[in-house]
Amino acid sequence: MNIPTLLAPDNMPALSKQVDVTYVIYTRDEDFDRLDKAPIILEMRRYMKVNVTLLKDVDLSNPIAAHHAAWAKGIDLARAAGMLALLMPPDVAWSSTSFKTVGQKLAEGHQAILMTYLRVEDKSFEKNILALRTAGSHSLTISGNDLVTLCVRSLHPLMAAYLRNSDYFPIHPEMMFWPVKDEGMVLRVLAREMFLFDPNKAELNAVALPNRPFKPGEACFIDDSDDLFAVSLAPLGTDLAWHVNRRTADPIDVGGWWLSYDSPVNDFVVSHKVRWHFAPVTEKKWQAAELASDLFIRRAAANREANRLWLGARHLGCRLAAKLIALSIYTGLAARVARGRKGNIVLLPSDEALEAEGQEFVDALFDAKSHAVRSQLFKAHLVPEHDPLEAGVDPLAQLALSDVNAEIGTVSGQVHTVDRRDGVLFVSGARVVGEPISLGPHIVYIVDKVLEPAGSMLTHTGTLPSGDSVPA
Repeated sequence: MNIPTLLAPDNMPALSKQVDVTYVIYTRDEDFDRLDKAPIILEMRRYMKVNVTLLKDVDLSNPIAAHHAAWAKGIDLARAAGMLALLMPPDVAWSSTSFKTVGQKLAEGHQAILMTYLRVEDKSFEKNILALRTAGSHSLTISGNDLVTLCVRSLHPLMAAYLRNSDYFPIHPEMMFWPVKDEGMVLRVLAREMFLFDPNKAELNAVALPNRPFKPGEACFIDDSDDLFAVSLAPLGTDLAWHVNRRTADPIDVGGWWLSYDSPVNDFVVSHKVRWHFAPVTEKKWQAAELASDLFIRRAAANREANRLWLGARHLGCRLAAKLIALSIYTGLAARVARGRKGNIVLLPSDEALEAEGQEFVDALFDAKSHAVRSQLFKAHLVPEHDPLEAGVDPLAQLALSDVNAEIGTVSGQVHTVDRRDGVLFVSGARVVGEPISLGPHIVYIVDKVLEPAGSMLTHTGTLPSGDSVPA
């Protein structure tokens, strides 16, 4: 199934007209001759170099680990040869224009390409797709629309669980679907390994995701099944433990998971509204589903960043600030405070700063009903839309040096003065403790004083006015 779909005229044959292709197959000793001399492999060699290679020193009892070991070997080969690496799962069917599209993206100058797969139940899907193959032909041509249709008929239960309104949403929320009635589904992908990349330029982190943001025009995510569509096969019970317990999609949970697979390119990936469709697109219907997906993704991303700051505050020893952030995450406040797509400058009060305000003040902040008070306080300590911290650069110190009347504006609209006295940096009278710290895209300063919001709902004794409620 896999290689015949690759041999469709607008797949590997089309790509091989644009670039030199080397296709590497890793196998066991006992299968080497059968593969190397197979008629369909000989057909592949009309278009590209095909290397059948022995897979040595790899534990084949763990297929996933063995597969990643094979990919690692292939990446090393590509790196040494100065080639791009394209990771090819063997249990995938491809729509008929997939690699023509890859060639077009390369011609446009993209050096990294991302995409993802829809998973189907293997037995019924394989039976249906192989029924379309012409006897005696090495190739199998199937359009994106027709391939999506076959997928819907054999949809794997895990994919159904990824629907936004699923009652059994998976514990590993790498993707989410919004159905478009009678036409297909909108997909949002939260994190994804690279599909095609330059191993001499790629920097991968501990979870094999890009470790640096893409430069403009460097990368693309193929987001329409008319251009590229790929189907991954899996037995019926695969990853059953991910979705056996009742659980709905919660932006707080999704944001927390997302941070476990952190990468500077995740926002680039999730910004794409992938359209997988089996019928012509009615733009109005798709835009409605895309808007619904935008709303959820914004909330999940805001909670992801709040989780990042919570972890950072704990690490920095700002115990009370960390507890306030945690409370705000689980009351839904954090998702409403976040602003913009870039990082923020965060002025994080030390424990001593909060305790100096008195116990009544602290108790009022931790009152479960004091949403508006916490919101005011957070917004007074958050300076929005700043680029990530560069090595050796202290943005507030630079501001104080360049302007004797330096000011920064917070999310609340309040303006803080920034000045330097005897080599020490101050923000509206609050002393900055230590050096700035990077937390993802954010720049964090610890300050020794609470920056009380203008028109604060907290009185000097730390009590709350009556009627504080959750903001709309």
